[in-house]
Amino acid sequence: MVCGTGQAGVAGVTAELGVPALVADVTDRAQVQALWDEAVRRYGRVDIWVNNAGVTHQRVPLWRLPEPEARTVTEVKRACRLTTARVAYRFATARFTVRRPRK
Repeated sequence: MVCGTGQAGVAGVTAELGVPALVADVTDRAQVQALWDEAVRRYGRVDIWVNNAGVTHQRVPLWRLPEPEARTVTEVKRACRLTTARVAYRFATARFTVRRPRK
């Protein structure tokens, strides 16, 4: 299962790869939770969760992007990691015992 921010892109992935795809903004925790819930509904559980969000930008190194565009690129990547980790961690702590390291 994959996600994207536009219906056309999501439909293209479904057609090309033959896998379910949903429209979701990975910077929005509620939408990430809905994506997780849909994966669990379809498959019973989530075994692998890959954070690979990005935004289309010029094909140049990050340091050569105009400041506003560079901020958008890095903010999407940061927000994706945060929102998806929070959703996955919530599942992991409900399913497994999390042991804290001894001091």
